[in-house]
Amino acid sequence: MYLKVVATASLLALINPTIGITQERGADFFAQWDSNADGAVTEAELLERRADIFAMFDTDGGDTLDEAELAVMADTISAQEEAKREEHAQFQPRGQGQGQGGGQKGLGRANAPGPILHNAMRPEFNEVDGDGLVTKSEFMSASERLFAALDRDASGKIDLADF
Repeated sequence: MYLKVVATASLLALINPTIGITQERGADFFAQWDSNADGAVTEAELLERRADIFAMFDTDGGDTLDEAELAVMADTISAQEEAKREEHAQFQPRGQGQGQGGGQKGLGRANAPGPILHNAMRPEFNEVDGDGLVTKSEFMSASERLFAALDRDASGKIDLADF
């Protein structure tokens, strides 16, 4: 249980670009992923952060995320997504939730990277050979697809223009 709590807290700190809903657009994303604080995330920075995330969940140090480690990752993502839904719900006017028209749907974050980053943590995004395990090599190789998905203008960097 301790490991699950630590992993959850660590992942929230690493990949949650939506905390602080009233902050400047993208500020949380850049705080977490822009290691040199130059206002853009390069592929090298993304690879570095993804390596940290992999190491955080690879609790046995085997360079493979097994069924138990993947379950902790999935639980962490689910908890984070639930926290995000609750956070957004508190800013919704009564009767104006998702799909009900009007209100603050999306809160101006329609292009925020959060959903893309969450999807990139799922085994199906990372697992290549169908053995049910995610190796470090598979996880890091998937980073290229993640970078391309976030670098929407194909400029070679992720910056505010990509939001």
